[in-house]
Amino acid sequence: MIAVALFVAMLPMFLGLLVVLPVLGHATWHLYRRLTGKSGEIYQEAMEPELV
Repeated sequence: MIAVALFVAMLPMFLGLLVVLPVLGHATWHLYRRLTGKSGEIYQEAMEPELV
């Protein structure tokens, strides 16, 4: 499926890659987040300043 999408995107002088690559990157990011179980909670905790 990914190879087909990349091949079709290359047909119109590689201009389709401007659409296909960000979509594939976004899907890969979601897959990584699902596989590792990472959530926004860890990121939010790191961004909050500690009160002493």
